[in-house]
Parts: sequence; C-alpha cells; structure tokens
Amino acid sequence: MKAVLNPLTAAIILATSNLALAGDNDTTRINQKGDLNGAYVMQGGDDNNILINQNGDRNRGTVYQSGQDNLTTLNQKGDANSANVFGQSGENNLIKGNQLGDSNRLHAGQSGENNVTNILQVGEGNSAYSRQDGEQNDVKINQQGDHNSAFNNQVGDRNDFRTLQQGDHNSSGNYQRGENNVTRSHQVGDGNWNYTYQIGESNLSVMDQKGDFNGAYTFQHGENNDTHILQRGDGNYSFSSQHGDDNLVRTRQMGDRNSSAVCQFGDDHKAFVNQKGTGNSASVVQGL
Repeated sequence: MKAVLNPLTAAIILATSNLALAGDNDTTRINQKGDLNGAYVMQGGDDNNILINQNGDRNRGTVYQSGQDNLTTLNQKGDANSANVFGQSGENNLIKGNQLGDSNRLHAGQSGENNVTNILQVGEGNSAYSRQDGEQNDVKINQQGDHNSAFNNQVGDRNDFRTLQQGDHNSSGNYQRGENNVTRSHQVGDGNWNYTYQIGESNLSVMDQKGDFNGAYTFQHGENNDTHILQRGDGNYSFSSQHGDDNLVRTRQMGDRNSSAVCQFGDDHKAFVNQKGTGNSASVVQGL
C-alpha cells in the first residue's frame, strides 16, 4: 500500500474528514493547494488506485471503492467544487473526473465489470450525475460553459451515452435499461434540453441541437429502434416515441419555434419530418 500526502494535506484531512484505506496493493495520492479543501478516501479490495488533485479553495473530494482493479482520478481547479465517487464495485472499472471553474458538482458510481465513466466540466455551476450497473457500459460527459447539467443512469450491459454541451443552461438526460443501447447528444447554444429513455436492446438515439431554447425528447421501448433529431434555430421542439422493433424516425428542424411529434406502435415503421421556417407543426402516428 502506498499513500503520498504532503504535511499540509494530511493536517487538513485529519481536521476536516476521515481517511481510511483497506485491502492489498492500494495506491492513494492526494495533492491540495489552497484553503479549506477536504478529501475522503476509502478503498477495499485489490489493486485499486485513487488520485485526487485539488487546486483552489473550499473544494471537496470523496471516493469509496470496493472490488478489484478499480481506478478513480479526480482533478479540480477553482473554488467550491465537489466531486463524489459514491461507489465503484466490481472489476476493471474506471472513473475519471476533471472540473475547471467554480461551484461545479460531480457524482458518479459504478457496479459490475469493465464500466467506464469520463466527466469533464469547464465553467461555473455545472453538474453531472452518472450511475452504471452492469458490464461494459460507457459514459462520456463534456460540459463547457455555465450552469449546464447532465444525468445518466444505465442498467444492463454494453450501453453507451455520450454528451457534449457548449454554452449555458443546457441539460441532457439519459436513462437506459437493457443491452447495446446508444445515445448521442450534442448541444451548442443556451437553454437547450434533451432527454432519452431506452428500454430494450440495440436502440439508437442521436440528438443534435444548435441554437437557443430547443427541446428534444426520445422514448424507445423494444429492439433496433432508430431516432435522429437535428435542430438548427431557436425554440424548436421535437418528440419521438417508439414502441416495438425496427422503427425509424428522422426529424429535421431548420428555423424557429417549430414543433414535431412522432409516435410509432408496432414494427418496421418509418417517419421523416422536415421543417424549414417559423412556427411549423407536424404530428405523425403510426401503427394504431
């Protein structure tokens, strides 16, 4: 077991928090620069590795690991940031978090084998939450701006969520139950939001938003469903709901304040919605 702490760090930890290590071949490195920073680390199992690096004031890092071959890396630069790995149990799991700015919040946990979480937040007031239960799940959250939020919850195997947010006050949420589901989210602008719910296997959701105050919602229940939503402009709204297998939705909105709703029930349906201009609306129901 190796633990490397400078005297100031050790004094801060003893004064403000508890540090506990258990198991074999654990490695812990904590480096803090600034005032009133705190770190709490507890490991259980074999070959775990934790690194916490905090530069600024009033930052908090909390990590708990239990299992084998786990790795946690937390880097925080700024003031009043908080990073919590509230549980990483299983084998060969990896969590990396990097926060640059002030008042950012990160919460992540994993249970199972070969899960991967990567979170990067640059700006102020951003928040990210991720929870994975299963095997070979993958999440990548990248937020650049202020007051953005991202949520991920995966239960099953080989699910994949990736989101990139560039701007302010954007939000992205992902909820996956099953296997081999994939969600991609890209937001550029301010006040955009999108949410994906996938239950089943091999579903795909892709949402691309550029502009301000656009909203997109995707619900998929079944297998091999495919939804692509592209929004360019301001104040657009798109809704897609698929219940069945092998359904396809393509929605393209170019302009402002357009709205679209597509509902598919059954198998092998296809819907294409293309809107250009301002204030257009479209509704599609298939399978009833």
